Amino acid sequence: MKDRRSGFTVLELAIALSLTAMLLLTAVTSLDGLRRLTTVTQQRAVQLSEFAIGYHVLRDLLGTTQVGLAKSDRFSGDSRSVSVLALCRTAGGWRERCRASISLSPNGEHTRVSWSSGRGTPQGLFDVAGIAEFRFSDPGGAGAGWQSSWGTGTAAPRLVALVASSDTMFFSVGSR
Repeated sequence: MKDRRSGFTVLELAIALSLTAMLLLTAVTSLDGLRRLTTVTQQRAVQLSEFAIGYHVLRDLLGTTQVGLAKSDRFSGDSRSVSVLALCRTAGGWRERCRASISLSPNGEHTRVSWSSGRGTPQGLFDVAGIAEFRFSDPGGAGAGWQSSWGTGTAAPRLVALVASSDTMFFSVGSR
C-alpha cells in the first residue's frame, strides 16, 4: 500500500490564493467606486439644497417688491443687476422694508446669483450654468415684450426672467 498524505498541494494553494486575491481586488475596486459615487451624490445634494434655498430667497425678494413715488422706492434693473425695495427677512424672522440688490457675476463656466441689502456683505444664492442675464416684461403694458433693462419709473415690471444658457426662470414682481 502506498502512503497518501492528506492536505493540499502547492499548486492547489497557489490557485486558491490567486482566486482570493482577484476577489479582494474586485471588492476593493467596487468599494472605491461606491465611495466616489457617495461623495459626488452628497456634493450634488448640497448644490440642489443651495439652489432651492436661493431660488426661494430670490422669489421672495421679487415677490415682495414695493414701488413708491420716492426715487429711493423705485424698481430698476439691467441685464446684470436688479435693485428693488422689498420686504427682507431679518435675523429674528420678521420682515422689514429694505433696498435689495440682486446681481449676476460670471465666474468661469457659471454665473453666481447674489443679493445684498446694503447692510452687509453680498450673499450668494446659487450658481447657474453659463452666462446669465436678467430680462424684464410687463405683459399687457405699453412696453410689451422682453427688455434688457428697466428704468426707474414709478411702475415695476410684472415679470423678471433669469435667462441662462441651460434654463430660464421666471419671477413675478410684487403682489398684483
